[in-house]
Amino acid sequence: MRFFDKALEGFALFAFNQGEVCTCPSRALVQESIYERFMERAIRRVENIRSGNPLDSGTQMGAQVSHGQLETILNYIDIGKKEGADILDRWATQGTGWRT
Repeated sequence: MRFFDKALEGFALFAFNQGEVCTCPSRALVQESIYERFMERAIRRVENIRSGNPLDSGTQMGAQVSHGQLETILNYIDIGKKEGADILDRWATQGTGWRT
């Protein structure tokens, strides 16, 4: 498991950004034998991302690049829910104040 922590960090960084990443993958392939451990740690890592004012040095993720990008993300979440996906973190369900 030499690269486990690096893979977790890469997952968190590729999956959570402000819509300004041209090479962002759409999925992560995780070896079955480590899937449960990976997901447990990935959820914990994502839950620790601090969102807020991008001028605050403690902020790790600011608002989306545009209202349109936010709506696109929320639409994908809705599609996933309709297809039976489980929402595993607070980002998709909490009121963030980003809607204007």
